[in-house]
Amino acid sequence: MLRTRQLNKFMNMMVGPEIQGAYLYTEEGNCHAKVGPNADNVTAAVCSSLSSTIFEAFERTVSREKLQEFQLECDDTVIIATQILNFILVIQGQPNAPMGLLRSKLHTFAKKLKEPLSYVILKDQ
Repeated sequence: MLRTRQLNKFMNMMVGPEIQGAYLYTEEGNCHAKVGPNADNVTAAVCSSLSSTIFEAFERTVSREKLQEFQLECDDTVIIATQILNFILVIQGQPNAPMGLLRSKLHTFAKKLKEPLSYVILKDQ
């Protein structure tokens, strides 16, 4: 079982002036952690829609290509995501945020989360 308080503290280190929020989803679309100034205002429907869209993109293209990240650019936000085992780590950035910064934070935190999340998967099986 994930300890959400510690997970939220850890993920809160991602949030800054350029990053509006960070989210951790399971394959089923459950949101295990969401942090950021507007994270509590994001409804469950938006969270599940976002996670299902990202997982669809991963499942569609992972067999053809070695997809390591997913990027979605909107008018008021940039969403970038990567898969960690059977979880998806999502970062929501400002539209003017440098893409290198977003990618760097995404992959750094994904690397740091991989070991703890592997223990969660082993315990749940």
